[in-house]
Amino acid sequence: MGIAEKFAEKFISAINSMTPDLADIYAGSHRQAMGDWHARQVAMVTASGAGSAILPGYHLAAMVADVAFVVNRLGVAGHGAGAILGYQAGRGDILGADDMAAIVLYWVGADDFTAAMKQAALGRTVAGFMPLVAGNPVAVNSGVHTMMGGLGYLAGQKVGSKAGAKAGGKLGAKVAGQLAAKLSAKLSGKVLSGFVPILGAVVAGGVNAWIVDGILDAAKDYYTDKLGILGGGAAGRALPGGA
Repeated sequence: MGIAEKFAEKFISAINSMTPDLADIYAGSHRQAMGDWHARQVAMVTASGAGSAILPGYHLAAMVADVAFVVNRLGVAGHGAGAILGYQAGRGDILGADDMAAIVLYWVGADDFTAAMKQAALGRTVAGFMPLVAGNPVAVNSGVHTMMGGLGYLAGQKVGSKAGAKAGGKLGAKVAGQLAAKLSAKLSGKVLSGFVPILGAVVAGGVNAWIVDGILDAAKDYYTDKLGILGGGAAGRALPGGA
């Protein structure tokens, strides 16, 4: 197993183990400006990545703690973006237990899932969604979970199967492969450059920034589609029950 595959496995495991306090994240982020929120989250992980690679030869152990810190920040950053967009759209708290898994799918390029979400945001019938109740937050969160399971992205779920209604599904092997491909070049550079003073710190900080920047962009895209389904976005206004 290569470096990217190992990190993808650890990354997915860390995402699946997250237990974010969504109410606390919403309270601490929803009134903030999106640009300020985005810049602050990227700056925090850039500093962490540089610190983990500052001593050549000792960076591998430090990177373990660094990855844990970055994944924790991803949860705060991604959900915070959703809190800001939900508040700005007049929908309040739209955060759900499966949102982080969905954001990761947007980030790695799970085109079947993102396409289904965008179809639902346009008011079109998609497996996992019933347009007549699409404006209901509980129904939408359940639909997100069902679609991820039906497309084979949740652990223990095969393509075409019906995911249970329980929220907070765990991402499975299918997304790990997509993530490994996305991270391959970035992670190899981060590990190898750690043996070179200064350069290692610059590259490590840059990789962390690239990950969090990408997750934040994915979160904005996902929550925009989710708001469309809820009726808070431009597409969502055409949905039955939309605002």
